[in-house]
Amino acid sequence: MAAYATFADVEARAGRYASLFSVAGKQPDEDTVESLLADVSAELDAAIAARGHATPVSDAGAKAALVDTTAYGALARALASVPSGDKGLDDLKAYAQALWSKALDAVAKGTHAALALLEAGGGGATAGDLWSEEPGFGTPEQVKAEAQTLTASLAPAFAKGQPL
Repeated sequence: MAAYATFADVEARAGRYASLFSVAGKQPDEDTVESLLADVSAELDAAIAARGHATPVSDAGAKAALVDTTAYGALARALASVPSGDKGLDDLKAYAQALWSKALDAVAKGTHAALALLEAGGGGATAGDLWSEEPGFGTPEQVKAEAQTLTASLAPAFAKGQPL
């Protein structure tokens, strides 16, 4: 089973602490993080399947929405084995664990972005495209037609001489 995130995603979220994963003979190393990514992805799949969706997720948008969640879940688990002491590292551990917990809760409730995309049938609603939906926008004819339909109270700005 492929994970929703990669080792590089975890490194990116670890920031300056990413070097912890490349210390020779020390854990966690890259193989450990890869194993954690697979575990976290399996846990996400179980939570998503419990909501009635097919797993592993194949929708590109939903998969993209799971990258951050998966990476922080693996990061939280990887950093749990690293001795504390550095305030920045302790803050990162707490942040990654909080994010992972909130994301799992959001999946369980069905409010996670990935679930919203899956329940919308894929891509969901978009903002649209002004130029294809309104091809005459900004043309002199459109501006004149809009000016004729707007009353003083509906105009987007005050007209010269209009009282406040």
